[in-house]
Amino acid sequence: MLALAIGQSRATQRYEIKKLPDEDELTGRIIDLVSQYGRYGTPRITAMLHREGSKVNHIREWSVYGESRGPEWLGDKRKGEDFG
Repeated sequence: MLALAIGQSRATQRYEIKKLPDEDELTGRIIDLVSQYGRYGTPRITAMLHREGSKVNHIREWSVYGESRGPEWLGDKRKGEDFG
């Protein structure tokens, strides 16, 4: 416990997100597909990426898709609010 050794609370330590090497390419491809097929949702976009040969996880694709659409698209599912 490095945090305790230096006198900090464990709550002050945060996980750093590691950006994958193909993140920019994936983001660009998702944005291209969404701009071309605006009404398609994440399952269909994921299927299109799989057909192109991408080995993307559907959860990762949903996350990148949500980031490209903006935080209001994700909403707050716990409270049942819909911002999109």
